[in-house]
Amino acid sequence: MKKATLIFLVFATLILVIGVLSLITSQITDISSIDRRNETWEPPNVTPGKQHLGIPVWFHPSRIEIHAGEIKEELIILNTRAKGQGLVTQRIVPVKEKSVNSDEEIPMPRYLNVSMSPSEYVVSPNGTYVSTLIIYTEPQLPEGEYLFRVNMNMTPVVTHRGWITLNVSGKVNELEQDLTSGL
Repeated sequence: MKKATLIFLVFATLILVIGVLSLITSQITDISSIDRRNETWEPPNVTPGKQHLGIPVWFHPSRIEIHAGEIKEELIILNTRAKGQGLVTQRIVPVKEKSVNSDEEIPMPRYLNVSMSPSEYVVSPNGTYVSTLIIYTEPQLPEGEYLFRVNMNMTPVVTHRGWITLNVSGKVNELEQDLTSGL
């Protein structure tokens, strides 16, 4: 190769490198100077995939109001849809906080009993199944909010985890006295 051609190739490569570096720096400067404070984000318009349409769904209350000394029943409904079949196991446990990452359970509060009936049953596709959440409180139960996690599993693969807040206010005897004294 001639000396002139070699010098020309080195010079051309140098110019090319400088040009590329110049473009990169101008792009970085442009991106960093954008003011995004007044921009709004629009969520994408996504239609759920067909794979989610056949998955079973559970319906249960998220908040229940009750008085100390009262017994209450609430319905829990399972719609199995096309993909729902197998053994269903349901459990309700007291917890400290709503946390998907925490499996920490606490003992059932004294003077309170919460259960589900039936706790296990077999289901078929495209069916509707009803279970009962039974809440039994004694008059000594202190007022306040009690948090419960609902665990529902369908063998082999479907799992549902939800929360129910139980709000205990007043006692049944006090309410009856208030009603009779007000007459």
